[in-house]
Amino acid sequence: MPTGERFTLHLENKREAFDGMRAYHTSEIAHKQDAITIFKTILTTTVVIYGGLISTYISTQFSSSIANLMAAIAFLLILILSSITVITTSRKIDRDHDRYEEYKSEYMIERQILGIDEDYSGADEKSQAHLLSKRERTGVGHKYTKHSLRGFGIVIQAVALIGMIIVLVLTQSPEQAIEH
Repeated sequence: MPTGERFTLHLENKREAFDGMRAYHTSEIAHKQDAITIFKTILTTTVVIYGGLISTYISTQFSSSIANLMAAIAFLLILILSSITVITTSRKIDRDHDRYEEYKSEYMIERQILGIDEDYSGADEKSQAHLLSKRERTGVGHKYTKHSLRGFGIVIQAVALIGMIIVLVLTQSPEQAIEH
């Protein structure tokens, strides 16, 4: 195959590969945004639940044992919901990253099959793709995204734990125990 045809074919394949990679990267960003929206909702709900429990208990509308039970149930539900959000979003991001890597691998193999790397090196050009294949570099951005999501989940779980502890301490204080 003449050199001009190989480069034309390469440019067409390059466009397809990078469009596919961009689509999966965009999908990963959308998954992260959806997870953050869910986390904000869970966090707001957590604050409302424990604030409501505390204010209802202080206004003497139910006993300390009921307040403690409700605080524990709320904590477990928040723990489960935030964990499910982290796990499912991480799985979606992994699937998108796998497809991203597939497009990248196809692009690298196509360059080798067409002999383009050799043409670039023979023309005294530097090929970024050729350098990437030597280092076997894989994308790490998705790993940072997953770490961030786990961090959000942990913050929400910590807020829920603090809320539960406040309820437990409040219901165990001597002045509240006497009133109830």
